[in-house]
Amino acid sequence: MRSSSGPAVSLDAVHAEDWVQIRCILFEQVRERCGAVGVREGEVVRCRESTAEVLRLQTEDGRVLEVAREWARFIEVAPLELAVA
Repeated sequence: MRSSSGPAVSLDAVHAEDWVQIRCILFEQVRERCGAVGVREGEVVRCRESTAEVLRLQTEDGRVLEVAREWARFIEVAPLELAVA
C-alpha cells in the first residue's frame, strides 16, 4: 500500500523511480492533451525515465505513458511512499 507523503509538486520535478499520484491537471488544453496519452487525475505512476524533453511514466498496471516536459509543469502530483504495515 502506498500513502501520500507530502504536498503537491509539479510532475516536472519528479525523478526516475519516484512514485507519485496525479492530483490535478491544470488548464483544459493540458488536460485534453494528457487524456489523449492516458494520463488522468487520480492515477498512480512511477517515473521510469526523465529526460530534457519527456517523462516516461509507468502505471500500476504496467502501461507506459509519455508526457512532454512542457506539459508536465502543469500537472500537480503528490509524492508517494511505500507504507509498511
